[in-house]
Order: sequence, then C-alpha cells, then structure tokens
Amino acid sequence: ANGEAVVNIDTALAKQLYGEEDHEYTLTVEVRDASRRTITTIGKVIAARRPFKVYSWLARGFYRVGDKIEATFQARTLDGTAVAAKGQLDLLKIEYDAEARPSERVVASFDVATNAEGELQQLLQADQPGQYRLRVRLRDAAQQEVEGGYLFTVRGAGGRGTEFRYSGLELVPEHRHYAPGDTVRLLVTA
Repeated sequence: ANGEAVVNIDTALAKQLYGEEDHEYTLTVEVRDASRRTITTIGKVIAARRPFKVYSWLARGFYRVGDKIEATFQARTLDGTAVAAKGQLDLLKIEYDAEARPSERVVASFDVATNAEGELQQLLQADQPGQYRLRVRLRDAAQQEVEGGYLFTVRGAGGRGTEFRYSGLELVPEHRHYAPGDTVRLLVTA
C-alpha cells in the first residue's frame, strides 16, 4: 500500500564459493502502475567483508638515509565514502635472524586521525638503512578496526646488504610519474 516491497536474496552460495571476496549485487526493478505506465530503475548493493579499507602509499618508491618520507593513508568504504577514524601508526623495522626468518621491531609510533576526506599524512625521517613496514590501525565511530600497511626500503651507508630480502626480481622506480626527458632512477632488487 505504501509502494514498498521487501525482497530476500539468498547469498549462501556466493559466500560458499567466494567468501574471501567482496560482492556487489546489481538489482533491476521494473514497476507498472495502475495507468499501465512502466518505470525501470537499477540499484547496487555492496556486501563488504570489512567495514572499510585502508589504502596506503608513499611519495617515492624507495629512499636513502637522510631523506624525508611522506606517507599517506586513506580510509574509505567500498563505495568510496570517506571514513572518519582514529588510531595508531607504527614504523616497524624488519630484521632477519641467522636462518633468514623475519621479525619486526617497532621503532616509532604515532597517534593519528583521518581528516574530512578520510585521509591522513605522516612525515618521517629515513635515519637508518633497512627494510621497513608502516602499519596503521584505524578505528571508526562504530569501534570497528581495520589495518593497512606499506613495505619500503631505505638504502645508504652503514648497510651490510644482509638486512634485505626480496621476492624474486623487482624493479622499483623512485617516483610514480616521469615526464619525457626525465632521468628514471630504479632500485633493482633480487
């Protein structure tokens, strides 16, 4: 009587087959009123595994001792809506034992919060060579926590070379974008 209809959609099979993925359902509704006029509309529903996602990036692909590191994080729902969140950002140094097993040690921590666009930036100083991971844990107003992170390398004097481990062969450009005529600096790792 009020123009609304409730439709139940069974998603059990999708969960069983693709339970580790986010899902988007497209719904098409066609309604015919008493005057036999037909109206069609399409809507989408997102079924997300997590309440929001944390995206992370650095201004450069690799760093040298003494460089400033500009880290950016963004909290967004799957439909692109900014998320206001607070939490902690940790800088972790990755170290390897004699059997090449990795361990992480917190070398710096910061209390952080996203701005109105769901973004936060943190400036750091590359003091020592090594492999590092930035880990940010953000909690939204509903107290739901999501973690994001970013791995990066700092090269420089004082490094022995044994403190680095890589997966196969990697080519890491220093900057994301280059103009014609620019010199491209690559970190080649193996």
